[in-house]
Amino acid sequence: MKFFSPIRIFIGLLILLFLGAIFGLEGWDVASWGMHLWHLALIFLGSFAVSLVLQKFFKFPPANRENRIITTLILFLLFNPFVASPIFLLIGAAAELTQRLLRTTIGPIFNPAASVAFVFGLAGIHAAWWGSNFAPYLYTASFTVSLTFFLIVPVAGYVAYRYRKFPLLASFLIVFSLMNLLFWERIPVSLFTSSYGTFFLLIMAIEPKTSPNSPRKQIVYGGILGVALPIFTWLGFIDAALMALLLGNLYTAFSVLPRINK
Repeated sequence: MKFFSPIRIFIGLLILLFLGAIFGLEGWDVASWGMHLWHLALIFLGSFAVSLVLQKFFKFPPANRENRIITTLILFLLFNPFVASPIFLLIGAAAELTQRLLRTTIGPIFNPAASVAFVFGLAGIHAAWWGSNFAPYLYTASFTVSLTFFLIVPVAGYVAYRYRKFPLLASFLIVFSLMNLLFWERIPVSLFTSSYGTFFLLIMAIEPKTSPNSPRKQIVYGGILGVALPIFTWLGFIDAALMALLLGNLYTAFSVLPRINK
């Protein structure tokens, strides 16, 4: 695997977000850095422990190392960094179970981080989306944007280009804008420029294993996200973005079933 492959560039971006998020939150406080690094390690250990059990007792194949690193970092950036330490261990274990057990022969049905965040949200531990929204900020007359926006967009946008996911992105942006005009009579420019919006779209929605490869299916997938997100938001669901993403993942899984059954 080439050093500058899309997946490694993606990992590098997540590591930068992790470091920036901790620094923006804690500064140079060594004890706080140690706590957050321990929480990150707990997510990884929970995932690794479940993987070992599945391999030893149920003959599952070894997990992909890069995928585990990506899921670990995304989960850390999603969840409130101050929840109790055992929660992080459970988060990692749940992510591994989700992607190992709920899958087709092509890959996992659901984005592992999104599915775990949704399930834990049902228990009252909601995704905070905090790790991509930290200082410094750029203030304009209309909205405030974290400077991480200017990191996520070019780097994750390049990864999306390498994975050929631009039809998905274009479909989502067009449909989502039209739906917002229908519901609220405005185009949500602030969401497009927010770290939350870019993290959702450029880091989670384009995940290769749970989003389609063909341009036609990407257009449908992006349209599903663009319709579902404002509807779930209008209905008052806290985890509207996660619900929309999981619905899109279901479309991806069902769209490959005919090919699997041939």
